Amino acid sequence: MNRDPVHFSSLKQMALSPAHYRYSVDHGVDETRAMRVGSVVHALVLGGPYHLYEGERRGKAWSEFRDEHADGHTIVTSSEYEDAAAIAAAAIADPVAAQVLAGPHQTELTLEWEWLGRACAGRLDLVRSDVVVELKVSNSAEPDRFERLAFRLGYHAQLAWYLRALGRPLSSRAVIVVVEDKPPYPVTVRQLTERALEMGEKQCRLWIERLLCCEAADAWPGYAQTVIPLDVPEWAEDQALLIDGEEVAL
Repeated sequence: MNRDPVHFSSLKQMALSPAHYRYSVDHGVDETRAMRVGSVVHALVLGGPYHLYEGERRGKAWSEFRDEHADGHTIVTSSEYEDAAAIAAAAIADPVAAQVLAGPHQTELTLEWEWLGRACAGRLDLVRSDVVVELKVSNSAEPDRFERLAFRLGYHAQLAWYLRALGRPLSSRAVIVVVEDKPPYPVTVRQLTERALEMGEKQCRLWIERLLCCEAADAWPGYAQTVIPLDVPEWAEDQALLIDGEEVAL
């Protein structure tokens, strides 16, 4: 089993199961178009390298370009770059986002630390003396929808993880700048409450304690290790089934 430092991107897979965590560590995550666009948005807003390929991801020319630029930096096509540039421009132009993105700061800051004796690591988007900032590209920056999305994806846990890396208390200022990935590219800035960060800290601790147990036993179970009864849940009691295209009441 890989015993490299624990990264949040893998640790959060513990919310699904230890099997998901191990697969994430062993195999990584398949890169998607959205991920490539998001990486270049970060590079344009925060500063950072990337490679622009003016062609399609196929054929000999693509293979040669990919091999020549296998340095770990994101490779994007012209259309991916155009999307990223529009999103990044919206983030830079937003006056509320500018307040947390401006001023003396460090970007793409890599940190290593220990928690419960386990090596951990993380790369923070932007750090100032008074705030930690995460830049997110999302399909919705609408406040209510993004709130549900943020907790489902564990953004509150991610920011708590970064505050621990910095040695800052959970009362510290932690902010998410979220930009919608389609025109008109609205931007919303969310500041996490101490209560949200405390919940995130508890989740991270639960996940890392479970990880330590799995590593000690070299056991990586899936969702369950026992037979689980399947009964009619309350929400399904008044539902109907579709059998051969016909609606049949339960």
